[in-house]
Amino acid sequence: DIPAAADVPPQNIRENGFRGFLPSTWSKNSLEVFPDEILGKYDVSIEWNGTRTLTIEKDNLQWNGARLTPTAVSCPTRKPFATRFTAFCPDQRTVWVKRGTQRGVVESLDIDFELDRAGNATGLTGLFRRQGEGTLGVRGTKVFDARQLPTLVRTKSNDPESQCPVCYSEWDDPGVTQVVVSTCTHCFCLECVVSVCSLTPPAESGSCPICRRTMVLHDLRTVRRERGGTPENPAGNKPPPGCEPPPGCSLS
Repeated sequence: DIPAAADVPPQNIRENGFRGFLPSTWSKNSLEVFPDEILGKYDVSIEWNGTRTLTIEKDNLQWNGARLTPTAVSCPTRKPFATRFTAFCPDQRTVWVKRGTQRGVVESLDIDFELDRAGNATGLTGLFRRQGEGTLGVRGTKVFDARQLPTLVRTKSNDPESQCPVCYSEWDDPGVTQVVVSTCTHCFCLECVVSVCSLTPPAESGSCPICRRTMVLHDLRTVRRERGGTPENPAGNKPPPGCEPPPGCSLS
């Protein structure tokens, strides 16, 4: 007889012969979506192996080229949150597994999340194991995620700046995310908010490099730039002072 899921002993990532966590052992902790408290991106430092990115979205978890659904991950819905999973990483290689030219190995993570006073994850610690290798320690920090911020829409014509005042990146440059501080209305690119303003979890506050005013995460808004104007003035250019068209007329 095949034992029920509850009868299968939990696997220990430190055990000799460990081959990965089997989803059949955590049917009681199977989820349809991940808890909001742990969603986000984490920079995960693995002992002797550098840094990897762990991304947890509502309906999937991404690790080293692999994407897992919540049902393939052990994650209790109550605090303190912990996660165990095994993933096949197609682009990873190891000298300890002889596969010829074949790529891909299995990796497992057994981690606990570090929570702030509000109960939201700010980091993680735990254990990592790659197929054919031993157990290593991991530590991760949550990366600032602009997708969690409210969005403010501006047209090019009513945006007071065209570039970040710190690094001078143009707002329209590829990969540049414009962020505005709602309390002082100064704008910066996302990279400078994280580095110069020192506002990234677990830090809850920083200072504006322009006016030195204290700002917190909920003061920030990402900016979506749209092309303003009318069919007669598609660029949304404002007329010089004193040259506004009379009512009922358009700028041509």
